[in-house]
Amino acid sequence: MIRSHSDTREENPPASRYESFSLDQKNTLLVIVILIATASYQTALTPPGGVWQDNYHPSANPPASSVDDSVALRHHTSGTAIMSTNKYQGAYIVYVISNSLGFYVSVFMIFRLTYDFPLLLELHLLLLLFSINYTTCMISILPSTYTVVFYISIGIAVIYSIITLFMLLKQRKSLKYTFPAALH
Repeated sequence: MIRSHSDTREENPPASRYESFSLDQKNTLLVIVILIATASYQTALTPPGGVWQDNYHPSANPPASSVDDSVALRHHTSGTAIMSTNKYQGAYIVYVISNSLGFYVSVFMIFRLTYDFPLLLELHLLLLLFSINYTTCMISILPSTYTVVFYISIGIAVIYSIITLFMLLKQRKSLKYTFPAALH
């Protein structure tokens, strides 16, 4: 009796849903998540609107003629995101949180899709360092008044790091390194 492909799939279900993907599907998904990680990382380096190049700390009682809704007259520090000091502060908070989630989910997907790559431990260590660098960039452009966003960003990074370290330890236990005969 000849069985169809669907019959054998029911008898031998994949261990995880990722194992049921074809190699082309995995490669396509890997390209997509790498592009998302790249775009998210780039916006951490250069946020929408850029960053302030100077420091401006107006006096407590500015002259009446200079009081308006101008962005340039607001308090700012060099290196902080311009968008965080203008009328779009709420949008900036949404940007930081959604960009961070997009970055961490895409890097996590890279972890999952490269599970059977050679030099796996090294690759995942580099991705972890890449993620730490991303977090540092995002936090460094936040103004000091954004403590809630700071703690949310740190929380996301800590949760991601714990999951990543758990996966690295799990993979390290399952990897068996072989050394060339000359090293024995």
